[in-house]
Amino acid sequence: QLWGKAASFTAVVGLVLSAVFISMSVVLMGLQDGKSGVDLIYFTIVTMTSVGYGDMGPNSPSARLTFICIVLLGFCSLSLVVSFLYAYSMSVAT
Repeated sequence: QLWGKAASFTAVVGLVLSAVFISMSVVLMGLQDGKSGVDLIYFTIVTMTSVGYGDMGPNSPSARLTFICIVLLGFCSLSLVVSFLYAYSMSVAT
């Protein structure tokens, strides 16, 4: 049962980190580029999940640099959640 607790903790950490990175992105990009909150949430989630429709993006160089850092960290946190879901589905299947 130790693995189950550790995996659940990992998933919670990944979800919390993802929420923090999305929030940071909305605040920092909103201050730097002046886009609306809904646009920034949409842009962050689309980019963090590596879909990248290309319909919007950061305009200023500082916003681009900020967003590169946030997306890299966000992608890592989302990978924690995905790995937990995979491990959980494999444990349920067996």
